[in-house]
Amino acid sequence: MKSKFYLLILCLFCLVSFVSCDRYPIEAIVEIPGRIDSWPNPWYIYDDQINTRGNMEPYRWVDDQLCASWNYAKVDFSCTSGAKSGHKCMYFTWIGDSTDTSGATYFGFGLMAREVLGEKIALGKAGYNNLTFYIKGSLNSDCAFVIEIPGTSVSRTIYSTDISSEWREIVVPMSLASSTEVEYDIAFALKKLDGADKTNGGTVYLDDIRFVK
Repeated sequence: MKSKFYLLILCLFCLVSFVSCDRYPIEAIVEIPGRIDSWPNPWYIYDDQINTRGNMEPYRWVDDQLCASWNYAKVDFSCTSGAKSGHKCMYFTWIGDSTDTSGATYFGFGLMAREVLGEKIALGKAGYNNLTFYIKGSLNSDCAFVIEIPGTSVSRTIYSTDISSEWREIVVPMSLASSTEVEYDIAFALKKLDGADKTNGGTVYLDDIRFVK
């Protein structure tokens, strides 16, 4: 009887410890949208796993004919090759249009940071000031990497001269009015530079993608 009692106490302790962690608030467990001012600081969008509070699978912009197909790109959220922290990082590569004859000029995908399609979030009310992440990899001179929040001015473009085999921290300032509601995703793309005939694309590794107050 005592052993069952102690086991119950241990289980309750573990549950309280888990849900009180600011990276994984209780709202994410019970699937009840939390008050926006209760969201964590920092809010890790990716750190060994996706934590967007929305759809956990990447989706390609299939309505855009200029976006390459999955045949020419790969996204891996569980890459174990030299993570910045933890055990895993995000791996993202695009072969480019040297072999793709479809006329694609980029490959992009999004992660929904919302529970349902059409839901809007007033991200500015949460007080996040920066979108911050680590990046390394290699890009063709005619290829760039872009991360952004569609519908806002929050974006950053990384060119071949800005990236190397060593991890580099990137800070993207966010200036969002508290009243601004955004039906937003976190968008990622490898794209051919304007004016370039073709590109062999590139490969990037991403880690510790987070919003910081």
